Amino acid sequence: MMTVSRALRRQPGVSPQVARKIRRLAEAVGYRSNPLIQALMSQVRSGRPAKPGTDVIALVLPQGDDPTWGRQEWIRRGILGATERAQQNGFQLEVFRWQRTHVSDQRLDQILKARGIRGLVIAPSQQPGLDLALDWEHYASATIGASMRHPRLHRVRHHAFRSIQLAIQKLHEAGRERIGLALSDTTAARVEDLWQAGFLVATASYPEKRRRRLLHQTPNLERNKFLAWVRAAQPDGLVMQDNRCLVWLREAGLRVPEQIAVAHLNRSSEQKAVAGIDQEFEFVGAATVDLVAEQCRFGEFGIPLRPKDVLLDGVWVPGRTVCPLPDRSSAPWRAGRGFAAGGTHRPTGTSAKPRDAMGRSSSITCEPSG
Repeated sequence: MMTVSRALRRQPGVSPQVARKIRRLAEAVGYRSNPLIQALMSQVRSGRPAKPGTDVIALVLPQGDDPTWGRQEWIRRGILGATERAQQNGFQLEVFRWQRTHVSDQRLDQILKARGIRGLVIAPSQQPGLDLALDWEHYASATIGASMRHPRLHRVRHHAFRSIQLAIQKLHEAGRERIGLALSDTTAARVEDLWQAGFLVATASYPEKRRRRLLHQTPNLERNKFLAWVRAAQPDGLVMQDNRCLVWLREAGLRVPEQIAVAHLNRSSEQKAVAGIDQEFEFVGAATVDLVAEQCRFGEFGIPLRPKDVLLDGVWVPGRTVCPLPDRSSAPWRAGRGFAAGGTHRPTGTSAKPRDAMGRSSSITCEPSG
């Protein structure tokens, strides 16, 4: 065994003929050395303590110009899942909150190398389309989500295409026939436009003109433009990912879900009354760490030749913002049930009740659609 080890490490003490034969056999069976094991054994042989960082996976959180980025529940859940899975894989996860305006790409690379870190997870960036210039040949890496543009690494993300189809299916089951989608360009880019793609497939049976009208995408969602679109398109179901949409609808006098049912594409645990998709980002974070740990075990460092794209399904969570219509005669937008042309509309005999962005309202009494 010692002879084989020395031959593979090209150390003296083995005849050249034997060493060549051992290396040919190792190549024939596909043997590849593991740099992490090599580093550990070198430390054991030298009697020196292990270099800090060899068992650390760094999670880089690109914050752009917003130091609060990363406080969102979905990102926190992703980091929690990554932390727990790193421990299960024998690693420690350390979070590096990174702002390029304060620390350059080169300096970040120097910090990671000085720590002896070889495993790297890139968290979702504040703005999609991130380019990150590191010495990638040094790292086993993967990204959470698709907000990193270059280089193309292994990545794990939520299955946005399937989730929006599930949300629309649930709205259809609740009797809604005019389902709209409202989102910003940034939200769309973060999932590489898969929200819109899933919407167009799920609503393929709609007349083309109606389908175009029911898709509301703008650089940034704005209250007046959003409500103007609702007036014009008159959806009876809405799929969205911005909590403000619920607030705007209710400020305009529309009753949720009686007049318009609302499904959230990334609901949080705090949104008890809101129906929608739980993206379960802790599993996304955990699966990303699995990709990095696997590369470390097999000694695969650098930009992958064939990047993996792992998609994880979310789950539908019922809530009071999506309820079946009691009968077709009560369908929204019939008999003048929608907006007044110049302002808001509140049905006769009802009064406004306080509601917040989480969808809590004591006026909703129907049973949620599962």
